[in-house]
Amino acid sequence: MIRRICLALFALTIAAFSFAATAAEAPRQNDVARLVSVAQEHQQKHDVKDAQHSFDIAQMGSFFPGPGTVHTTGGAAPAFNWIAFQNDSFPPQGTSTNVGSTSVGTACGALTPGTALVAGIQLFNDLSEVITPPAGWTQLGTNQTDAGNSFAWFWHVVGSSETCSYNFTWPTNLFNTWVLVSLANTNGTTPVDAASTTTPNGVSTNAVCPSTGSLSNSSSPDVLVLFMMTSDVNTLGTLAVPSDMTQRGLGTQGGSLSVFMVATKALATATSTTETITGTPASSKLYPCLLVALKG
Repeated sequence: MIRRICLALFALTIAAFSFAATAAEAPRQNDVARLVSVAQEHQQKHDVKDAQHSFDIAQMGSFFPGPGTVHTTGGAAPAFNWIAFQNDSFPPQGTSTNVGSTSVGTACGALTPGTALVAGIQLFNDLSEVITPPAGWTQLGTNQTDAGNSFAWFWHVVGSSETCSYNFTWPTNLFNTWVLVSLANTNGTTPVDAASTTTPNGVSTNAVCPSTGSLSNSSSPDVLVLFMMTSDVNTLGTLAVPSDMTQRGLGTQGGSLSVFMVATKALATATSTTETITGTPASSKLYPCLLVALKG
């Protein structure tokens, strides 16, 4: 009997300890569950934050282009920047010229990588000379001639660490002059939208450039640049830039042995364009000219 009572008391003790252990374990399990829930919630918030960061970075890519690109969308329209030209008392003679050199010309402005330069070169007393430009320069249109002289125009996108002195060469020892124009906010790879080189032959006044047809630009906004160079002129006479353009340069070079003209205007839309150089120099001359539209 006593043995049965002892066994019963022992069983009750074991049950009591088991109940107590179970009761104690339940809060710990609840605590663990709460910790797991908090950790999962934190991870979800962290994942959302990471996704937001990834979205922001993706959006920033459209505003901050990668290295080596020029971003102009939504920025300033392409426009005239500065002009430099050969202004010796007499044209230098040789088989090359350093366009932009301050030893024979006016000082260049700042060279900004990714912007465009356009150069005009005149060679005296030769109609067939082939001009070789420095690396990175491309001819615009074809050579033009007046009475005994030839003219050529070239474009270039400024690279990093350039100095404003570009060596153009040709085979024969010739007198020469040059004009150099910088355009701001232009496309950093292919700035030329359209170009036309012509010589309005036999025109003594109000020369139209181009002499036939028109120049059609396909993008907008553009900046339109007019170059005209002629030779053997003593004075400017009544020569004037087209009435709808802004004069950027008009003068004589090399002891009044040549005349140059540079003018610009904005092209807000794609259009077809002709420009009329009004008046005439003191001597009736031909008007080798370039019209070029540069895009942003």
